[in-house]
Amino acid sequence: MKSALRVGARGSALSLWQARHAMAALGARDIATELCVLSSSGDRDRESAIEDLPGDAPFADDLEAALRRGEIDIAVHSLKDLPPLAPVDLTVAALLPRGAITESLVSHRGQSFAALPPGAVIGTSSSRRRAQILARRPDLVCRTIRGPVDARVDQVRAGVFDAAVLATAGLERLALGHTIVETFDPRVFVPAAGQGALALQARVSDVPTCGALAGLDHFATRLATTAEREAERALESAGQVAAVFATVQHLSVSVHARVLARDGSQVADGFSSGTAPVRAAREAAERALDRFGVLVR
Repeated sequence: MKSALRVGARGSALSLWQARHAMAALGARDIATELCVLSSSGDRDRESAIEDLPGDAPFADDLEAALRRGEIDIAVHSLKDLPPLAPVDLTVAALLPRGAITESLVSHRGQSFAALPPGAVIGTSSSRRRAQILARRPDLVCRTIRGPVDARVDQVRAGVFDAAVLATAGLERLALGHTIVETFDPRVFVPAAGQGALALQARVSDVPTCGALAGLDHFATRLATTAEREAERALESAGQVAAVFATVQHLSVSVHARVLARDGSQVADGFSSGTAPVRAAREAAERALDRFGVLVR
C-alpha cells in the first residue's frame, strides 16, 4: 500500500465534504490519505442544462481522467453523477452507507410546493426533476439553475428563483437542512438512481487500493443502487426520462421505476421485487415502459 492514498474531489463545498467523509472512513482503518482538488467540465460550464453538457459524466470526467493518469488513487463521486455503464478500466470499489434518497424543496418565501402561486419559477437543471414538477404542477415555470448546492440555495434566498428542488442529502451534508420547506415522498417525487450514495472509484489495475476500499463497501447500498442503475440503464436506453429508487429488506430488493415525458404530460410507473437485483430492476423498467407505451398511443 502507498504511504498515502491520493483522494480526488471537485472543488465544490459538497464534493469536498464527500471527500473528507471518505478520508475519515479510511482514516478509521489506519489508512493515510491526502486530498487533491480538481474541477470537471460540469463545474466549468454553469450555464447549460445538465443534459446539454458534453459527455456522459460531466461532473466526473476530469476526476476519472486524473485517475487514469495516475495523479490520484481514489475519485470520490456522488454515485448519481456516474453513468450506469462503468468503464472497463475503472471500478466503484466501495459505496459508503447511503444518505437520504429524497428530494426537497427550498423556496424564497417558505411556501410549500402546493402553495406556490401559478407562474412561480422553479430552478432545476435536471430533466427528471423538471418532468416531475410539471407532471404535478403544469402551471409552474421551470428554468435552469446551475452551480453548487449552496449557490443554488443562495439564488433562491435572493429571489432569483421562487423555489428549487434539490437532493436532501446534499442539503443535509452542507448543514442546510434548515432551508428545507418540504421533503417529498420518494414514491411521489421519484429520485435519481444512486441518489444519496457516495462512490469511491479506483483503477481496476490498482489491486492494493481496491483491496483497501473493499472493507468500506456497504452491502445494502450496493444492492439497492445496483438495481437502480440497471433500471436507469434500461429506461434511458429506450430514450425516456428516467427516475428510480430501490429499497432493501433482508436480501430482497423492491424497485420503483418511473418513465416520464419531458413535459410531464405522461407518467408511468413499474414495480418489481426479488432477491436478484438486476432481474427486479429489468422487470420494473419493462413494466414502466409498457405502461408508458400504452399512455402515448
